Amino acid sequence: MKRLLLLACCFFFLNTAVLAETFEIKGNPIITDRFTADPAALVYDDTVYLYVGHDEAQDGEMFNIKEWLCYSSEDMKNWTYHGPVLRPTDFAWAIRDAWASQVVQGKDGKFYFYVTVQSDHPHYGKAVGVAVSDSPTGPFRDARGSALITDNMTQGPRPWDDIDPHTFVDDDGSVWMAWGNGVCYMVRLKPNMIELDSPIYKIRLPHFEEGPWIHKRDGIYYMTYASHVGVVGSEMFAYATARNMVGPWTYQGVLTGRAYRSFTIHPAIIDFKGQGYLFYHNAALTIDGVQGALGRRAVCVEYLYYLPDGKMAYVPQTREGITVPPKTTERVAEIENPWHMDAPNEKIWLFDAAISKPKSFVDDNFSVPAGFDQRKPNVEYGEVKTITYHSTTTQSDRSATIILPPNFDGNKRYPVLYLLHGIGGDEREWLGGNPNEIINNLVAEGKTKEMIVVIPNIRARHKSVETAPEFFSVEHFREFDNFLNDIRDNLIHHIEKNYPVLTGRDNRAIAGLSMGGRSALHVGFCLADAFAYIGAFTPAVGVLPYPREDGLFTQETFTLPTEYRTRRERNAIVNNTLIMITKGSADGVVRDHPLDYSTVLKENGIEHIYYVAEGGHDFEVWKHNLYNFVRRIFQ
Repeated sequence: MKRLLLLACCFFFLNTAVLAETFEIKGNPIITDRFTADPAALVYDDTVYLYVGHDEAQDGEMFNIKEWLCYSSEDMKNWTYHGPVLRPTDFAWAIRDAWASQVVQGKDGKFYFYVTVQSDHPHYGKAVGVAVSDSPTGPFRDARGSALITDNMTQGPRPWDDIDPHTFVDDDGSVWMAWGNGVCYMVRLKPNMIELDSPIYKIRLPHFEEGPWIHKRDGIYYMTYASHVGVVGSEMFAYATARNMVGPWTYQGVLTGRAYRSFTIHPAIIDFKGQGYLFYHNAALTIDGVQGALGRRAVCVEYLYYLPDGKMAYVPQTREGITVPPKTTERVAEIENPWHMDAPNEKIWLFDAAISKPKSFVDDNFSVPAGFDQRKPNVEYGEVKTITYHSTTTQSDRSATIILPPNFDGNKRYPVLYLLHGIGGDEREWLGGNPNEIINNLVAEGKTKEMIVVIPNIRARHKSVETAPEFFSVEHFREFDNFLNDIRDNLIHHIEKNYPVLTGRDNRAIAGLSMGGRSALHVGFCLADAFAYIGAFTPAVGVLPYPREDGLFTQETFTLPTEYRTRRERNAIVNNTLIMITKGSADGVVRDHPLDYSTVLKENGIEHIYYVAEGGHDFEVWKHNLYNFVRRIFQ
């Protein structure tokens, strides 16, 4: 008994020591014993509390974040580790993903923890939750019992667009929350901090990607966010200013450049004891030989300075960080911003009208009806399943999502649509685009045939690859190009062996978004004998040569064999290959590459559809494209 008591005491003191772990920062990154990301800082009672996600991605994983950690400091030099303070599974309705978060103190004195998590059905996708505690270090509990924001509330462009919540309590007590990916949303909250008190609005911020952070100084509101300047490249910080939360907001340019080895970057800004600080993350940390990567990041901090006109001075990212004294006013004035004002003519962005209003699109011939992507009471929808097949291409078992027709009949045979995801997605990404609803609403209206939909993981990485390539590297692109071999040698055979499908090219279609659009063109044109329908929704760069790649095709080879081109015999179309290429009117990612592809096909005498939908590089456009593609196939 004494031995058990002694062991219990040792266990208690060991855990107490872990929870009381203290350290002095030596430069950037500031936390060096574990990978951390998405910093959020709170000043309370002369102490800085820093909340971070615990990055645990292994090679081959994009992100793997299971918990939020907390640190505190009374001098920004010496820090105390408080351990994990919240996990996604602390919310009964969430299933995973401790993405970006923030803690703020409400007027009631309690501490509210706004988080990004993955929500389960019926609103599958990224969602915003809120937990509450009497202490900044917890314990925190779910404040609502349900999500504050779910994907269906914004009808946004991506299933992950409801991320990175930031809540700001203004001097007059009003509470505002901003969040988003691809689109910046904002809403006013009720004083209780856990209910909406206004419609959800959009703010038009140039190059906005994600991670909004609002702070106020001398009557000026600052909106700092992760942004993209250019077609391809990692995120950097940009910011806008306003004299009122509802705008107008004036774009002020880039605050800091791209983070070392990290595609993402995430801001947190505080004023502590008269000095400004900017937190961010990079991927510069190596722990026990394991290098930083897309999903293994490290939190850093720099001094933040203000210029006489109220603008923030450009922030160079340094190894020493705040281990050196702050700059003098004279030295701050000497800081040069290497990024020019990239949007000089864009100065005012007011809130949009409530986002629940459906948008119209450019070409009336490709219009979509209201509610085309929503469930309807008298329409039946198919079963969604995950399947596994063995790939000789990757020498591994691979997963795919399959959507069966409503009232699936094993004695009936169906055509097959292969639907491909983007560069950051997987076999579940398209579920955020409501293909079940879009397709089966069309079936119910008699505008398309019943079909089986297969959504594979098109990142065909061989099992021998130990270290995942950089996200926007050509090596990573090649893994998507390798899907051509996987679908030809494995996936089609698996589907036709295990499901009652119609065979032959007239009963197969392939379509994809972004990188999946590039892959659809690659597969469709290389396997023209297998696919009669090809849809490339805002296809990514690389189908044709550009500075970083030789291209999947040249201008001469981007064509179809004569037997698969459209030809007419006695007023009938024979062996037609339907090709659809689309573009978003405000697509700042692929820009005019889809038009280039269309132009080359036209020059090569390949009949096809090309149309522009209003919107960006997002599901608002891709759902529109899917509707128009599906109602034209298997006719």
